[in-house]
Amino acid sequence: MAYMDQFDNDKDGMIENEGFPDQTYDMWSVVGVSAYSGVFGWLLCRLPLPWHNWLEIKFLRIIFGTVSESKNRYEQLWNGSYFNYDNSGGISSTTILADQLAGQWYARACGLQPIVDEKKAQSVFEKIYKLNVLKVKGGRCGAVNGIRPDGTMDTPAIQANEIWSEVTYAVAAAMIQEGMSETAFKTAEGIHETAWSHEGLGYSFQTPEAWTPNGQYRSLQYMRPLAIWAMQWALSPPKLHKEELEADWKGKAQIPHLEFSQIASLLKLPEEKESKSIIRVIFEIAREKLSKR
Repeated sequence: MAYMDQFDNDKDGMIENEGFPDQTYDMWSVVGVSAYSGVFGWLLCRLPLPWHNWLEIKFLRIIFGTVSESKNRYEQLWNGSYFNYDNSGGISSTTILADQLAGQWYARACGLQPIVDEKKAQSVFEKIYKLNVLKVKGGRCGAVNGIRPDGTMDTPAIQANEIWSEVTYAVAAAMIQEGMSETAFKTAEGIHETAWSHEGLGYSFQTPEAWTPNGQYRSLQYMRPLAIWAMQWALSPPKLHKEELEADWKGKAQIPHLEFSQIASLLKLPEEKESKSIIRVIFEIAREKLSKR
């Protein structure tokens, strides 16, 4: 958490993406506050709340500002039916990201309080189903990562035009958590149709990381399809052993009593040094030798 503090550049309570591939869509850059990173930033702000006394660190004021500031900053992405891709005003800013509520899915799967309210979550998933799913081969491919509000592809980034089995299964699991089981299975059906059906692309046990609606694929035998178990988890969530862990815990956390700013400075990435040109290097070597004469 201290490490992440350095990515809140304007100290407004929310991490910002910096215009290069600094999140898992590593060929699809994001600028400013984003739906994907923002929902995790907001989740990260909320995680310590039950534990800040246990850890003996005053998290309420030191993790990205206050929780309310983070929430307000994140919710500025809300446009009335879904969360914008980012707030940069760029070509992809209004793109509908299938994975925009990944933090919501994680929170519910872990037994935590949801990030956004039920009405907003259902609105998001209805939008994703209508456009990211049904607008692509009639819903027989899975959920495309990104699509424009008019139903056209977000063409500048290759990953925006791909279907990732893990994302589709995660979206389906999150739909189940929000009481949208029928929509969830229709969404996930596209992965089966593509990978396993006779009319699909024949991946079967070699299911790749990603494919496009026209049948191009990359990275066969990838691990992402295992995310189908997220749907099973959502349908019949196992008992999380919170009570046992709390009952077994004795004493307090043994951590150094350092100020948050000290911890953050220790974890901060080193500043990049300005690279020197070859001419500059030759000049400095020559000057050093001349000075020794």
